[in-house]
Amino acid sequence: MEESVFHEIKEFVPRAKELVKELTLEEKVSLLSGKDTWHTQEIDRLGIPSVMVSDGPHGLRKQAESSDNLGIGSSVPAVCFPTASALACSFDEELAGEVGRAIGEAAQAEGVSVDLGPGICHKRSPLCGRNFEYFSEDPVISGRMASAMIRGIQSSGCGTSLKHFAANNQEKRRMSVDALVDDTALREIYLKAFEIAVKEVKPMTVMCSYNRLNGLYNSENPYLLKDILRREWGYEGLTISDWGAVHVRSEGVRAGLDLEMPGNKGYNNRKVLEEILSGRMQEAELEESLIRLIAFALACRENQKTTSYDQESQHALAVRAAEGSLVLLKNEGQILPFQRGEKLCVIGAFAEEVRYQGAGSSKINPIRVDVPLQELKGYAPELSYAPGFALGGRRSSGAEAEMIREAVTLAKQANRILVILGLTEGFESEGFDRENMKLPEDQLRLMEALLAEVPGERIVVHLVGGSPMELPWFNRVAGVTLSYLGGEGVGKAMARVLFGEVNPGGRLAETWPLHVEDNPSYGLFPGNETFVTYAESVFTGYRYYHTAGIPVQFPLGYGLSYTGFGYENFALWEIPQKEGDTVTITCTGEMMESALCPMEGKDTLFAFLTRKEGDRILGTTELKAFQKVSYKPGSLKKQISLSFILEGSHLIRRPLEERSHLTYEIAVGRSLSQILWKQDVQVEGNKEDQFLPKSYEVLFDVSRKGQDRRKEAFRDFEILYGKALPSGDGRKHRPFTPECTIETVQHTVVGKILKLVIKILAKQVSKAEPEQEGMIFAAMYEMPFFALAASGEGMLPENVMLGIVDFLNNHPILGIRKILGS
Repeated sequence: MEESVFHEIKEFVPRAKELVKELTLEEKVSLLSGKDTWHTQEIDRLGIPSVMVSDGPHGLRKQAESSDNLGIGSSVPAVCFPTASALACSFDEELAGEVGRAIGEAAQAEGVSVDLGPGICHKRSPLCGRNFEYFSEDPVISGRMASAMIRGIQSSGCGTSLKHFAANNQEKRRMSVDALVDDTALREIYLKAFEIAVKEVKPMTVMCSYNRLNGLYNSENPYLLKDILRREWGYEGLTISDWGAVHVRSEGVRAGLDLEMPGNKGYNNRKVLEEILSGRMQEAELEESLIRLIAFALACRENQKTTSYDQESQHALAVRAAEGSLVLLKNEGQILPFQRGEKLCVIGAFAEEVRYQGAGSSKINPIRVDVPLQELKGYAPELSYAPGFALGGRRSSGAEAEMIREAVTLAKQANRILVILGLTEGFESEGFDRENMKLPEDQLRLMEALLAEVPGERIVVHLVGGSPMELPWFNRVAGVTLSYLGGEGVGKAMARVLFGEVNPGGRLAETWPLHVEDNPSYGLFPGNETFVTYAESVFTGYRYYHTAGIPVQFPLGYGLSYTGFGYENFALWEIPQKEGDTVTITCTGEMMESALCPMEGKDTLFAFLTRKEGDRILGTTELKAFQKVSYKPGSLKKQISLSFILEGSHLIRRPLEERSHLTYEIAVGRSLSQILWKQDVQVEGNKEDQFLPKSYEVLFDVSRKGQDRRKEAFRDFEILYGKALPSGDGRKHRPFTPECTIETVQHTVVGKILKLVIKILAKQVSKAEPEQEGMIFAAMYEMPFFALAASGEGMLPENVMLGIVDFLNNHPILGIRKILGS
């Protein structure tokens, strides 16, 4: 499929303005929401087409018959590529663009005009159940990798939907929680990736998230949707809601939310129409959104192509993407790569049923999955195998003990042991968060039994999962590799890397803490029933660990290779004079010859910036640029350059001296812990500093325990936040409202009954896939009553919802009347 011109919405605005004039009021209102789960509303008499959209951050999930947004119903077969958490580790923007292009081609072939991705929410906590769908804890990485994917998808003619805007960093209470974020952290951390992508590649749509931000639902937040997105960033595309994220539709229209999805059978459209007819809303208030909606539909029609695509070549790309994303974390004694034909024992049920994608709305129906065990047999035909643990359900202690005994027996007879461990869908998913960073207990018991009987220098562990894990056995094994959730080709990719056909070039796009308690959001995440405070502000991820001197399992950018790399001749192209100047660092690099893997090698260089006063760090260290470098064996030295705009955070400690110039340390390294070169520069500032509240000074005291420091440091968050924080524990009390959830009223008699009902429903709906039960239960348990009523599926009719609220408020007669419709 040849690259096509992507038609932007703004090209069709003049025609859309003309068509708006010809619409009746009822037609105008009908365009404000979808026709159904995946289609927008058409107006046939005016030639305004219906547009189909589909999920697909890492592959197309087009539902042919059933329609849901939770990944429960079946979808057409499509290639499943590595999830964002995996693909980010490639740091390969060209590869991300190829993956995007492939997803767009599949969408075009299936008649889908907009792919609902990528997701670029910031990884605030390793416990977020949906982290597998996001790129990084750093906005530059997220912004650039997402931009590459968007560029690729839209080069096919298919539009994109950048999501979830904004501060949507947890699954727990995602539909109602109020994220309390200070403005500096909001702009520098939680919005920056969106800003990069919006300005660089102009995604066709931007999707707002469910949650509230500083008091307002994001579906009706003019500060986000108008002031920042449109006025500051110049965005000219369409804004859409996440599925079921609309609170009050009329307020959403006023705030700049163009399209509500799904359609909900006109539920909110009728409310808007009533407001206009009653005079509470003016018809003219709809015009801006209507122009964009019509222009969007016309642009999608122009972009749509009748085409087909080659699934086999896309599967090969999925394998290559998984290979490029795989990270070598440990290789003591050069245990890797394995030698062909050696006596290998493979242990772990994932060898037969590898986890290659996440659960929820991004769940793909793959064309095929390369099974690790079968792929490994191609290199070691005589390998032995034992599952060691069970997937997808409990086993008796006796059955588990027998599985472990079998694994240990076979391991003793092998020269090399590969153990495949990781997280199951029951541990992480859209809809709920993880309880801890631990591997499943049965897997930990297996590792203890193996290490008690088999020398650790013979053991390699391969990890699968969407987010960091605690690794208590790490120092007792020789090798560790990681694929995250590597897509349908991960089995072949694992085998090729483990046996040295491919040189591992992945690098971590997030820090792996030693323990969840070390994370800066620990004790704050996921908040209470009403709100969550982001008191760590800009000190999130590596910005906290590095500043506070907290030991970690692996730092940002970490990753090993079968070959070595050397760099020299670092220099600044031109000394910057002021903030806002472009910094360009040049160097030369080469790959060292290696008998382990005499083939192509890939490395990544990172540029960091730190505000200083002498040797005293004033703010956080920030990643500003990265560059993927490929080397061929025997090739000449490569010229490398990294460029960025010189401007760091102005949220800093108060300097000891007043200075007329700012001092920045510019550093380049292979990771945050492997700095190869650094240089200080003095420049003129272009904006005023904002000083951290005094309590935050303790974060820089590396002599004290991290948890103790955080408790003391964050006590002055209210000063940084700039207004009073909500008082109390966030629990809901009477009078209850439609904004409540079953969770918030579960202590009442009615709440207890409702909780029991949805438990039964979740079990029934998830019969075919039991590991989906937790996600389905959480979706109903934490969904506000108003959203249940607006679902359009008869889940909770509005009169019944209002009657239940009356019952909760001890007004049973009123409740009965409303339920009966009288």
